[in-house]
Amino acid sequence: MNTIIKTILTLSTTLMLLSHAQASENTATETSSSTEPGVVGKVEHAVKRGAEVTVSGVKRGGKAAASGLKRGGEATAHGIDVGVKATKRTTHRVVNKLDKKTDKSPATNK
Repeated sequence: MNTIIKTILTLSTTLMLLSHAQASENTATETSSSTEPGVVGKVEHAVKRGAEVTVSGVKRGGKAAASGLKRGGEATAHGIDVGVKATKRTTHRVVNKLDKKTDKSPATNK
C-alpha cells in the first residue's frame, strides 16, 4: 500500500511539473527567437512521452500490487488450511494415545 501512495504522489508531482512546464514553454518560445522550432518540438515530444510512460508505469505498478495482494491472500488461506489439517491430525493422534493408555489401566480391566 505504501508503494501505491508513493507512486501516486510521484505521478501527481510529475503532472504538476508538466503543466507548469507547458505554461512556461509558451512564454519561453516567445522570448527566445534564436531557438530552433525543431528543438522545441523534440522537447515537447519527449515531455509527452515521459508523461505517457509514467502513467503506464503507475498502471503496471497497480496491477502488480493487486496481484501481489491476491497471491498473499491465497497463500495465507492455504497456510490456514494446512494448519487446520495438521491440528486435526495431531489431535487425533493424541486422542488415540490417550485411549490406548486408558485401555491398559487396571481400573478399566475388571
